[in-house]
Amino acid sequence: MRNTVVFAVLLAAGCFNPRITDQGFGCDPTALQPCPDGMYCRNFSGAFLCTTNQFAPTGVVDMAMSSGGGGGGGGGGGTGGDVDLATPSGPVDMAMLPPDLTPPSTNCTPTDLVINEVRTGSSTSAKEEWVELYNPCGNSITFSGKLVYRSDTNNTSTDTSTLATIPSTTIAGGGYFLIANSGYTSSPAADIATFSTTSVGMADGGGGVAVRDNGNNILCSMGWGTANNTFQQGSAAPTEATGKSIARTPNGADTHHDSVDFKSATPTPRAAN
Repeated sequence: MRNTVVFAVLLAAGCFNPRITDQGFGCDPTALQPCPDGMYCRNFSGAFLCTTNQFAPTGVVDMAMSSGGGGGGGGGGGTGGDVDLATPSGPVDMAMLPPDLTPPSTNCTPTDLVINEVRTGSSTSAKEEWVELYNPCGNSITFSGKLVYRSDTNNTSTDTSTLATIPSTTIAGGGYFLIANSGYTSSPAADIATFSTTSVGMADGGGGVAVRDNGNNILCSMGWGTANNTFQQGSAAPTEATGKSIARTPNGADTHHDSVDFKSATPTPRAAN
């Protein structure tokens, strides 16, 4: 009995060791909180590890996570109490999965894309602007159309400007697509390197962006700051702080309320927030 207790203590200490990197330390999927807040206890070929990746590895059936009363991953979902979804030796009842823990679909269409991160300028250049698209699904998505912008008070049926024309593009499952202004100097390189406008394309204080398909239908949109148009979902996201971006937190989160889904965060173009 004493050996069992000691082993449990050591296991818990290892799981919460902040010095160990993501996907590098074990977890017990049957524990009330198998990982620190914001992390998931995932099945990697039979070995359960704490990771910030909200998706299970490709080809692995994995329901081992905890959804405690906080905000993101293992021990941090939104059901208000811990739910043990780890049943590696038996079937999983999908009806018991909280919405934010549902595995990514493999039957997604362009309407499942999200605008994942926006930057409206930097302290050195107002043209350090970009919009990152994200495919939160397990399958690739092919689309074409345009990225459009509306000023904060433009609630008409006409967009303020077209920032970029998007040719036929395929975003892999869990992949990113970056559209930037000509003043973009960060790395990695943008997939589309210049906005169609030759000057600043997006206002810092408020505005909205959307991706339209070739039929002019909105695939995804969001708004920030003083936005009062049809692009924001629910209340607008906050404006970006100096040196920051406006990013979905956790990565890819979409409750259809921009003020909930987006935070001012460290810029991560073409990478997870």
